[in-house]
Amino acid sequence: MAWRCVILYAIRANAVPSVVTGTFHAILRVKKTTTLSEKEGSVNDLTIYDTLAESWWQAGSKLHMLARMNPARFAYFDTIVGHWQGLRVLDLGCGGGLTTACLAQRGATVVGVDLSRASLHVASRHVRGRGHPESVFACGRAEFLPFADASFDIVWCTDVLEHLSDLPAAIAQITRVLKPGGLFLYDTINRTWLSRPLVIWFWEYLAGLAPRGTHDWHLFIRPQELRRLLTYHNMQCGAIRGMLPLWLSPWHGWRFQLVPYTGILYLGYAVKRAEESTDYAVSNRAETQE
Repeated sequence: MAWRCVILYAIRANAVPSVVTGTFHAILRVKKTTTLSEKEGSVNDLTIYDTLAESWWQAGSKLHMLARMNPARFAYFDTIVGHWQGLRVLDLGCGGGLTTACLAQRGATVVGVDLSRASLHVASRHVRGRGHPESVFACGRAEFLPFADASFDIVWCTDVLEHLSDLPAAIAQITRVLKPGGLFLYDTINRTWLSRPLVIWFWEYLAGLAPRGTHDWHLFIRPQELRRLLTYHNMQCGAIRGMLPLWLSPWHGWRFQLVPYTGILYLGYAVKRAEESTDYAVSNRAETQE
């Protein structure tokens, strides 16, 4: 209740509206580079995805909390995509495969990419073990995607952008691997005065919903900043929606739901420009999801 009360108070006070194939055993190797967590040591610590990898699918764990975001995410993205069956999807920053499994269940052909080899092993074990042997996993960075141009119909990128030290390079790579007319689906954290106390102080240090040091407020992204980057890389942006956690009860825990307010967490999409019909596609999707 504390999270919900603080959020509602702040919102009211500010009146804010609104190509890789094969098996996992042939994981691509990429040149190791120094991550931000290695430089700073205390924030944006990506090593947690190695040390806590076995807990991805353990109910109640801090990493499994990300699975609770998926119902709200798909409630938004399903209306934009329509039908997943047969689409080639890149799950960028797939972690332990929580979203990869949902995408595969919808009939998509999924390639999962992550920096954490330990998480990839967990993802392979769970996703492929759930009757989706066609899912493929590879080790790689968002800034240097190991795929050919125009390889994917959709790039799914959630809980990732706010961890990247070179966001422009990642957006350039995402655009490159998308087919003309392809969709970029994302969520991220807004860099506002409210997101620091709620996402970092409350979520990490008080509620313990994420490991301490997971986030760096300076890497959070304002919607207008992301929109400028996407537009520069020949992407046309659609509508964005907010998402907030709500505490249900000690028995049901936290649940995420879509809201008009985008000052903390927000979801969005963009279409890679291809033909004149792309403008219609974006406006049509926006009308559909509203």
